[in-house]
Amino acid sequence: MKFSPVDDAKLIKLVSKMDKVDWVKISHKMKNKTPRQCRERWNNYLNPELHQVEWSEEEDTLLINKFNEIGAHWNEIAKFFKGRSGNNVRNRFLTLSRRNRKNKNTQNHKEESSDDGSIKELKPEMIEEKKIHPGNSSNFQDIIDMVFKNEGVIDIFEKREGEDQFAFEFI
Repeated sequence: MKFSPVDDAKLIKLVSKMDKVDWVKISHKMKNKTPRQCRERWNNYLNPELHQVEWSEEEDTLLINKFNEIGAHWNEIAKFFKGRSGNNVRNRFLTLSRRNRKNKNTQNHKEESSDDGSIKELKPEMIEEKKIHPGNSSNFQDIIDMVFKNEGVIDIFEKREGEDQFAFEFI
């Protein structure tokens, strides 16, 4: 259930009144909101400590380098970015990844490399597909961790319409 502007205002007021934030107590005062929904709304969107400014090139480079070093551990990566949540970091990475894929398609699959460790263009033959079946007892995080053992993963996954498979792109 989406947060309305009234919900946001109420959540901000409740959080500001507490010395130590108790998401269970807060959720009881919010209609139809779980503690997790309240916490995530605050941490990812409403917290005044979050940056609401454009990402710099330096931040983009650091994000890609930390992703290559740590993998898709967004909250860990977020520790390197003052005022950015794990969700902000993940969303920015996905934006960069989509941009990279779009640039790849418009440049006739020509590979570009850079000495500074920034994103390289990907070739179609570098795409590895892994089938993931709904209801499989495998832990999705285990699958992601397995895929990220390969250095230089650029695109985490892409759900293909009408299919139960994801594509992983490597450099």
